[in-house]
Amino acid sequence: MITYHNRTHMTAVPTELLQDTHLSVEAKGFAAILYALGDEGVELSELACQLNMPEERISVVLTELADTDYLQIQKEGDDEFCLELRGK
Repeated sequence: MITYHNRTHMTAVPTELLQDTHLSVEAKGFAAILYALGDEGVELSELACQLNMPEERISVVLTELADTDYLQIQKEGDDEFCLELRGK
């Protein structure tokens, strides 16, 4: 008997990101959550609430991901930014 489980509520996260010794565990987890969000737009305050993390800490983690070339941040409006995750 063969059983197939459809795991539609899962997200693929690049192994190289998870194994990168230059990234904090917090940055790895945050990147995984961003991968799970996909193209969905979200307010920083909503994200902070969902992660139970202050907005100031989110900025530090985003900077860490950008500095290590896993994240590209583009300003799109007065208070709007586009975050693009990328593999190395």
